[in-house]
Amino acid sequence: MLWVGITAAVAQVRQGGVYQIETESLDSGGGASGAGGYALQQTLPGLGGTASGGVYSLMSGFAGQLGSGGTGSGPAAFLAWQTVYFGGPAEPGAGPYDDPDHDGVGNLLEFAFNLPPFTASTALALPGATGGLPWIREEEIDGASYFTMDYIRRKNAGDFQPQTATALTDWTPAGFTVLSGPVSLNGAYERLKLRLGPPIQPGHKVFYRLAAIIQ
Repeated sequence: MLWVGITAAVAQVRQGGVYQIETESLDSGGGASGAGGYALQQTLPGLGGTASGGVYSLMSGFAGQLGSGGTGSGPAAFLAWQTVYFGGPAEPGAGPYDDPDHDGVGNLLEFAFNLPPFTASTALALPGATGGLPWIREEEIDGASYFTMDYIRRKNAGDFQPQTATALTDWTPAGFTVLSGPVSLNGAYERLKLRLGPPIQPGHKVFYRLAAIIQ
């Protein structure tokens, strides 16, 4: 009998990273201006301001787009995500391993795979989706059967590593071939499709998972 399993792993995330607001043309009051440029690099707690609807508003009317349009990388991007949804990384339920919607997917994975932290969802990254857990299935490719993985990932957030095991222990990096992607979905997320491992052998047992390492 052949088995395939999927889980998603997380690693530690360092708080207090730097989030960079992209250069904008602003006047002295923070409004749009045709002359001059404005750039700011700082930790989000140091920037101050408020978060609402995916936009982080700073002093003097300046607004930096976060959430699906966010820039930044690694823990800085996760810090921005925490600020948008929770108001800050220290707020109740905002921790990387907290699960405020009780769907079994912690915040760090909700961030990595573009899932909503307050709405229970274990949706897969099916065609047309802009968020979801990795989707693994068997497909016929070049006359042989393979497992494939479609997944959506946060851009520049860390390392997304396919892993394999013959039991649910001793995971090792899986061999893979990129079939498509990365295809940009928006300013913050992209989609890939992989062919996993060697061709499927009847009677063999194998598990696959995707490790999202934000560090």
